[in-house]
Amino acid sequence: MNNVPVQKMKVKRYTVLLSLAALCLVALWTVYQQFSSHPTYNWGYNDVKRHRKIATGHIPDVPGSEGFDWPVVRRKYLPNYFLMWDRPQKTASVLSYRDGNMVFLHHNKAGGSSIRKCLREIGKESGLNVSSSVFSYRYAAQEFHYWKHAPRTRKHVGLYGGYAFGVCDVLNDGRPCSYFTMIRDPYDRAISAYLYCSKNTSKDQLCTALKASEVSVVDWALHHGSFFFRQLLMNPAVCNGSYDDTEYLRNLDGFPHKFSRDIIPCWFHHKVLLQRMFTEEERDRFLQHVIDNLENYFAVIGLLEHFDLSLSMLQHVYHVPFRDKCSDAHYNTGKFRRVQQKVEAERLVASLKQQLLADPRVNETLRADLLLYEKAKSIFARQVEVYSHLTGRDS
Repeated sequence: MNNVPVQKMKVKRYTVLLSLAALCLVALWTVYQQFSSHPTYNWGYNDVKRHRKIATGHIPDVPGSEGFDWPVVRRKYLPNYFLMWDRPQKTASVLSYRDGNMVFLHHNKAGGSSIRKCLREIGKESGLNVSSSVFSYRYAAQEFHYWKHAPRTRKHVGLYGGYAFGVCDVLNDGRPCSYFTMIRDPYDRAISAYLYCSKNTSKDQLCTALKASEVSVVDWALHHGSFFFRQLLMNPAVCNGSYDDTEYLRNLDGFPHKFSRDIIPCWFHHKVLLQRMFTEEERDRFLQHVIDNLENYFAVIGLLEHFDLSLSMLQHVYHVPFRDKCSDAHYNTGKFRRVQQKVEAERLVASLKQQLLADPRVNETLRADLLLYEKAKSIFARQVEVYSHLTGRDS
């Protein structure tokens, strides 16, 4: 009987020792991830030449673009599924989209979380290998490297993330590859991000560098800028897991940027580098290049204000039940207990939008996304027209 307490004490000691060992392993792994497995780039104010070393490629056939070496050229992707029907010579077959790899470019605060959740839920039953890789704000460079050397899988793969654009160029499993995305009005997107980050207390990478609860919606819009434009100029070398809390990053746009000890997200690195590496004229040429290629980049462009119709077109192209399984599944629309709450929320959004529209600085900083959004709306209208013709349905 006396052995029972002794045995209990031994069990407690073993439990404590195992817990301490587990904590030590977690700490060592964190240090390894931070310093050993990921190369560190220390961006400096006077290091523009070194910055250019991480860039590869230029804009071909554009006079005066020889000095451009940010990787804006995308080479391996299927064109817009619906718009190819208007072309004399079709460049891709229907099966190329159905049986090829698909990549969802998640444009934050534009219904992307709903699409991602939907994709994960329906992937298995659709013969699609949906990867857990999300091309994160930390280590997109390592994720690009992984997929460049990943072996061919039995199933075609589905990838997603806000930093996923360009991965079709590195996939080498022999399958065709296509992108799709969902976007929204840039003003509405900025307001949605502002309200979300004002309430969000986690370390969401979207809410980094500036506290939304401490600034105006105008300052927030100026802080985020043309988010979608930078996604189309994705340079994975920037997203290498490095942390650099320097004045080079702090003193941008006149805002008192504050960083936690977490990794600075690569959207902010992109913003700083694009602004300081290139002139306004060079950035305008980048913008014109992506506008000219927008209808080629994506097999389908969806609009948040036509969420279910966008799902229908995705289902038609990929033969994956986006509409059947995920219709009316936009998870970020908000839930209101009373009608009055909804009315007050709508009034708040309308007031914030008036503030943005009244400030010419906001219009200038969102100019790239506004132009891309107008082009996307015209592309969407053409998609709907062809989709209605192919399916015999009224949009």
